[in-house]
Amino acid sequence: MRKYTNEICLGLLVSLISLSSPATAELLIPEADFKEKVQRIAILPSRIQIETSDDYAAARRIDELVATKLEEAGVDIIPASEFLEVEQATARTMGGSYDAFTGDRDMAKAKTINDLAIREFERLHEFDAYLIASVVTTPSSFRGGRARWDGIEVKTKGSGGDLYGSLTASSLKISVIDKTEADADYMVEQTGIQLLLDMDGGFWKAARFVPVPLEERLTDEATNVRAVEAALAPLIELIGTPVTTETAATGGASE
Repeated sequence: MRKYTNEICLGLLVSLISLSSPATAELLIPEADFKEKVQRIAILPSRIQIETSDDYAAARRIDELVATKLEEAGVDIIPASEFLEVEQATARTMGGSYDAFTGDRDMAKAKTINDLAIREFERLHEFDAYLIASVVTTPSSFRGGRARWDGIEVKTKGSGGDLYGSLTASSLKISVIDKTEADADYMVEQTGIQLLLDMDGGFWKAARFVPVPLEERLTDEATNVRAVEAALAPLIELIGTPVTTETAATGGASE
């Protein structure tokens, strides 16, 4: 139960507002500038900032879904797998980032490896911006057996009766950033994925907070696909070029 302590505490914070939060989408530079600046995007490995049963597998699946969706929309990308290859090669050259005696990760060395990998990746590839997908923790308001956050609404396990308040949920955050300036965002979009802390009970049963098991987090394919599609929609609307049967057959070549 120790792993769920923070989530339960957040769930116990009763909210005075029961309305859902809309999906958060923000273009931080003029649309015309974005279309001019961003022609090719390098996808960095996804960041899983919630607890799951297998963070690495979850991150790789998000990587794959993001790359597939963007490719289907005709966006020119470099998949996250390309960066992972460079990062892993750099880590081998540096002898890894874990202390041979304690087994603990050396965070300073890990940062050095990451910085060197980015430098090598940028030497090998031409592109205009990075895309980072992050699975983050966010509050969700609930009332009457429905939980709402970041543009989605889901049923809770219990009806909840007249109870209302806050649960812990997860969202997918997509950031498109300038590769020449650290933390200089071009676009940020966030959409809900799933609850991390559910609510059971209601009219005839005492209400209680129920943590979603780690093995049920980011493992439902339909839920992951829906979240990725929604989070990428604003980016695709800006620079996507749907691949037609004709362009697919010719490899996109023009006469």
